[in-house]
Amino acid sequence: MSEPMSDDDLENFRALGSNSFPLKFTQEGVLRLVHEIDRLRAENVQLTAENKSLEEITAEAWASTEPESTYGPFPGGDPRNFTPDEECCTPEELEAWKIACCEWNLGRGVDRGPSCATMGDGSVWSGSGFGVGVYRWDSEPAQ
Repeated sequence: MSEPMSDDDLENFRALGSNSFPLKFTQEGVLRLVHEIDRLRAENVQLTAENKSLEEITAEAWASTEPESTYGPFPGGDPRNFTPDEECCTPEELEAWKIACCEWNLGRGVDRGPSCATMGDGSVWSGSGFGVGVYRWDSEPAQ
């Protein structure tokens, strides 16, 4: 490991950046500077490798996380990310959802938006006609 730069060498090094001349470097000072540059280059290579490793680890962690999901009426967006609760939905609501998914797959899908409400008796009205179910909040549609 190289020795740290002396105060005089450091002063001269700073002067180099500000274009102050004349500069007075000793041979020993120049060698220390060269060693310091080599050390910093090696450290930079190591940090770059560690950074790539952290990027890979982060990408793997995101890929392995489960998507968030909520239960309730369809909130709008891609109907393929919604799965109706077959125990709570009517056959008409299930059929409306299946048709919407087919339309979306054919490129004719319509974002119906979050049109839903809870009625006074606790029942849920869904403007989409899909009833209640689970919605996955990820970027990839459920298959």
